[in-house]
Amino acid sequence: MAVISVWHLDFAYSFFTDRRIALKLESIKDLLKTICEYNTVNIKQTFTKTETDWIEVRCQPNTRFLELTYVQTKTIKCYESIDEAATIIDEYINGHADDR
Repeated sequence: MAVISVWHLDFAYSFFTDRRIALKLESIKDLLKTICEYNTVNIKQTFTKTETDWIEVRCQPNTRFLELTYVQTKTIKCYESIDEAATIIDEYINGHADDR
């Protein structure tokens, strides 16, 4: 029997197990590294949980600074560290943090 999965940036849904699997921290880091690698292009990534947008991320042009916009509060914070930004995102989308 084959396992068929559909991947989204916030969760992976497995039809075989019929449950949601949280996006892993390492996958978030990889995504942020890619966003920073292409910092001359305007890429914005939205992280969503339970159909609600939580955080929008973009790399400031021609830098490696990640700008996180907390959608619910419109608060903007910048992070130089991919690890720190990924940890913050992980806490939000995987249920470890409250609104900031």
